[in-house]
Amino acid sequence: MEAEIRALLQENGVSFKTNSKSFIVGCPRCRKPDKLYIYRAGSRFTCFVCGELEGFRGKPEYALVELCGIPMKEIRDRLYGKSASAPTELFLTLEGFDFGNEDEEDYIEVEPALKQVDWPFDFYPLDHKFSEKGVKYLESRGIPLSVAMEYGIRYCPPKLSVAFPVQSQGVLYGWQTRLVEGDQPFWSDSMKKVVKPLKTITSKDFKKERALMFADRLNGSRHVVLTEGPFDSLKAHLCGGNVAAMGKAVSKFQIEILKNSGIEKVYMGLDPDAYLEIDRVRKEFYGFPVYDLRPPAPYKDLGEMPLEAVKYLFDNAPILHPTQVVIYLKNHFGA
Repeated sequence: MEAEIRALLQENGVSFKTNSKSFIVGCPRCRKPDKLYIYRAGSRFTCFVCGELEGFRGKPEYALVELCGIPMKEIRDRLYGKSASAPTELFLTLEGFDFGNEDEEDYIEVEPALKQVDWPFDFYPLDHKFSEKGVKYLESRGIPLSVAMEYGIRYCPPKLSVAFPVQSQGVLYGWQTRLVEGDQPFWSDSMKKVVKPLKTITSKDFKKERALMFADRLNGSRHVVLTEGPFDSLKAHLCGGNVAAMGKAVSKFQIEILKNSGIEKVYMGLDPDAYLEIDRVRKEFYGFPVYDLRPPAPYKDLGEMPLEAVKYLFDNAPILHPTQVVIYLKNHFGA
């Protein structure tokens, strides 16, 4: 891919230097000279000034689009060929990549976004005999075992929780658990107050803002169905490209992951009451077609809908025009 990158830079008048491993150019975002490095093998780029601050790093085509000022499709065709597609990476990091001969005085060390972890011994696969209660819970939420097994969901009997993994290419980085029972508020005699159990718990030291749950669903997909939680995402199983932000807020890193994944369309499946976030994220995806995947009444979110109904919603989703105003009518959505 080195020859293709060199040709693109030369043809579009982009001045560059080289070292043994990288093309070195001025960054189009922070405007600092000689701070953007593109790995000559074509697998990565980073700006050593704004890469960590703004997440400006990842696949080389996203640097080349801004440097060369030509359409993404043309860049990808030149780099990968018209039919090629690469696996989506779960997060953006420079771990394992040495750009060689950087300016060490100005180098910003980049902490790996996520670390590989192992499942605890008492988190069982769903086809284990100890996972029967977890399987029944998922089925009660409209997720059949055959679908749940595709996502690597587990069950922890001591915690009475199902666990939704965050992994990429078979590597586990964290998880979120959801109580299968005992999740309703109750009166505590000892505390003399109503206690609300924590329904969802994220694994220790896991930086959920730097990852997307079910990110492997983006592999080869030209669109993303962006949702809040795991059940919302699972209900979009038939749509493909379904991922969860693991909360109402979509971080800058998560947006950059999506932009680096090769998607061309965005289906906005955030909850209707997140209308301000929907509007913000839509602006972040300027230049991408963005579709409205908010559920109709009486559903409060995609997680309440059957899989087939979400697929019908996906097939008929209207586009969110940049000039449209996104609003939330509480009574209309039954919230």
